[in-house]
Amino acid sequence: MTGPTEPEPHTTDPSVPSGRAQPVLSVVLTTWNRADEVGRAVRSAVAATEGLDREVVVVDDGSTDDTASVLATLVDDVVRVVRQDNSGLAAARNRGVREARGEWLAFLDDDDELLASWAAAFTPFLADPGVGIVSGAAELVDGGRRPTGVDPPVDLGPVFAGATAQFFAGCFAVRRSVYDAAGGYLDGLPCSHQTELCIRLSVCSAEAGLRIESVSQPVARIERRATGDRALQRPELLLDGCRWVLERHPQHFALDPAERQSWEQVAAVAAARIRRWDVARRYGWRAVRTRPSNGRAWARAGLLSCPPVAARVWRPGRSADGGSEADRHPLRNAALVTATRPPPDRYFLPWRYRENEPASADRDGRAFWEEGLDHNDVRYQDAVYRWAARIAAAGRPVVLDVGCGSGDKLVDRVAPRAGTTIGVDQPSGIRLAEERFPDHRWLARDLEDEATWDELAGLRPDLVLCSDVVEHVEDPALLLRRLAAVAGSAGLLLLSTPDRSRLDRGDPAGPPHNPRHVREWSDDGLELLVESVGLQVVERRHFLPRRYSFDRTDLNRTVYRALHRAAVPDRRSSFALLLWCGGG
Repeated sequence: MTGPTEPEPHTTDPSVPSGRAQPVLSVVLTTWNRADEVGRAVRSAVAATEGLDREVVVVDDGSTDDTASVLATLVDDVVRVVRQDNSGLAAARNRGVREARGEWLAFLDDDDELLASWAAAFTPFLADPGVGIVSGAAELVDGGRRPTGVDPPVDLGPVFAGATAQFFAGCFAVRRSVYDAAGGYLDGLPCSHQTELCIRLSVCSAEAGLRIESVSQPVARIERRATGDRALQRPELLLDGCRWVLERHPQHFALDPAERQSWEQVAAVAAARIRRWDVARRYGWRAVRTRPSNGRAWARAGLLSCPPVAARVWRPGRSADGGSEADRHPLRNAALVTATRPPPDRYFLPWRYRENEPASADRDGRAFWEEGLDHNDVRYQDAVYRWAARIAAAGRPVVLDVGCGSGDKLVDRVAPRAGTTIGVDQPSGIRLAEERFPDHRWLARDLEDEATWDELAGLRPDLVLCSDVVEHVEDPALLLRRLAAVAGSAGLLLLSTPDRSRLDRGDPAGPPHNPRHVREWSDDGLELLVESVGLQVVERRHFLPRRYSFDRTDLNRTVYRALHRAAVPDRRSSFALLLWCGGG
């Protein structure tokens, strides 16, 4: 079971004397290929915080220009430089925090500046033990450094626990204990990363009984380029960012329908600009359901439902091609980062999602399906197996079922329409399959053994079926990568899992009611996960179970749905994703 990610141990630069006292403030500045601007940003951080016991930690995120040479001239008793391989903006900021030693943390982008007013405005609050976050206004400038206005702290609404703040990097400082409780930046999320973190910071500050204070005067100069000149505002990154943040904080966005609708509409338009019409329609109509009284949302959703017209309204975005390689592919970068330092609650689940302990089918000598064989009843994965049968009949004759259990549905539904079926599972399940269906091919294998997956890849299946397995495993990303390798460059993967959004509307943060499920996703959360490992969603479907009897409880649920515009909770519902594993 997991809560907030545990903070990693602080590391200390060997060049800093061990006897030096902990500074009050650490300014973390990250940079990538900004040799012409980073010096100005660093010098502004040093000058603006003069009089405070502080340090400036600069993280060079794998720059390939002259950034390292420029930074080498700035190192002194206040400025420390850390260099790492390119890992993306969020990961670089987390690295900076791990290197920092201050009681308070502030952040700065390499093209922005702290103003001389910063220390005077913030110092009284840094010394107040009752304050968790303090922020000030932003002085906005364009790409030519010409002033364009002032953006003051504002009431951010229920999503941010009612905080009045300004959360541009440079405009706020947060107590280290609050940052650690929140768990740091979400690795791999370059767009909306600040918003996502600050939702958590606001909540954690309130939970700790600490105030969020603000001042009206500008404390940082923030460069706001036109959208087309901002690398991290590309439509594909906006889409990933919006989907990810909405999936991470369903409880908070439920408190503010207007804010949620705004995010859904941004996601819809971003999807339209990159011609992902299925996603554009999905979020367009979600925005309508969130606030049906908004006429513009209806008009937008209607346009998105007609791609030829929508394509003329929302033309492909022309955003800057800059940004590091890690930040160009945030979902895939997140998978790489979490593969080396896995934080389980970051696998596209709600913040503070509570998991169950993994429970192997063979760990206690009994299989899941031995208890009255309920889990092989057609109520559960029957629709998925029927879908697999239709795919097999359409030219995918070799079907491999990973996690086949006792094999009933593979034999009854898929085998009559496929050329060859192969079932693989832990030995306890395969024993049952072999007893019942000796004429079919079964493999009793340890699915934790790498050699098993090498053997399965050698079978060269046309369709890999994995029905209601991913929710049982400890490392779902690893399972998906292995399944993709087995499916191969010309294969399809049909993946299903219980639908968390229909299982329990009361607590989307878990844990699953079924103690043998480690975690359960919404359809959007699982879609983000599969995209993070490089798989492409071809189609997705939702299923109610067969033999579904409509009783009084279901009538109550339907009334709930009508009143709250939410999915009908049903503990037997599931969804499936048909995935293309060949790339492109």
